[in-house]
Formats: sequence, structure tokens, C-alpha cells
Amino acid sequence: MTYRGMMIILRGLPGSGKSDFAAELKHHIEGTGGEATVCSLDDYFTVDGVYHWDPSKIKENVIKLEDDLRRNMNRRVGTIIVANTHSRLREFQKYIDMAVAHAYKVRVLTVEAPVWECLKRQSHDVPTDSVLNMAQRWESMAPKSSVDHLAQLTNHVANLTVSIDEIKRHLERSGN
Repeated sequence: MTYRGMMIILRGLPGSGKSDFAAELKHHIEGTGGEATVCSLDDYFTVDGVYHWDPSKIKENVIKLEDDLRRNMNRRVGTIIVANTHSRLREFQKYIDMAVAHAYKVRVLTVEAPVWECLKRQSHDVPTDSVLNMAQRWESMAPKSSVDHLAQLTNHVANLTVSIDEIKRHLERSGN
């Protein structure tokens, strides 16, 4: 199959380093002559550079994110990076389906850091209980209950789990 581009789905707890990694990855891709864009649900809660969480706008902002993803795939942007918590597989399955429908290769990366470090670093004042609940309900990439779902993911997604320290070491070795 010939792919039109790549969608990289970043998942991780608030404060794990998803946004920083997404920005570094975009910078690296563009530095090598590629085209990349970062799409994050956080962007739609940010006004004039200030993050304003409003739970009543989640549905509306998810629709905006999906519209932006479609628009970028229709424009054939080479690499689309989607950075959100994605603690459950169903939270990003639609992005995988969209990417496959647009002939984009998909990679799912989990950005990991210890929960205590995430709590210390996260910048959106997510309550401790909420972060702990996200960690507790975290779903791995290998669904245990559905062989069909696993086969579908295996066909369309490569899963790679990286720690923030591994990311930093890789960037240091590559000169970024």
C-alpha cells in the first residue's frame, strides 16, 4: 500500500511530556525538509495563550479537532501529530479509522513518566484525583477481549512505548 502521510498519535498522562515531545518531533521533521502539524485538544481550550478548561465544550472541541485532522489529511500534510491523553483505546480509534481512510500510516506512541512526576509537571491544573483515575483506567494497546479488534490494530498501527528519558537521550544523540 502506498501511504499519503503518517499520523502519529501520542498518548500519555497530563504532564508526561506529550506536548513537548510533539513540538520537538515537529521541529525535527521540518528540519529535515518534511511537513508536520500538531493537533491537540488542548489547543481548543487555549485562548490568547492561556488554557481555560471548560467541560461543557469538550464535544464541540472534539468536533473541531476531527475537522482539523480531516482538513490536514485532505491537504496531504506529510506528518500529523495528535497529542492527547487517550487513556482508553476508544478515545483514539476514530483517528486511526480516519487516517486509514485517508491512506495515512499510523503510529501510536505512549509517552511515559512516573505518575508523581506527571502530577508535578502538568500545566493545566488537572486535579490529582483525575490524573490518578486516568492512570488507573489506562488501557494497553493489546485489547484482551477482542481478537478482531486486535487484528485490526495490528494491521494498521505499530505501538511503541517510550519514556521521556529515552526521548531526551534520543534527541541529545541526534543533536536536537
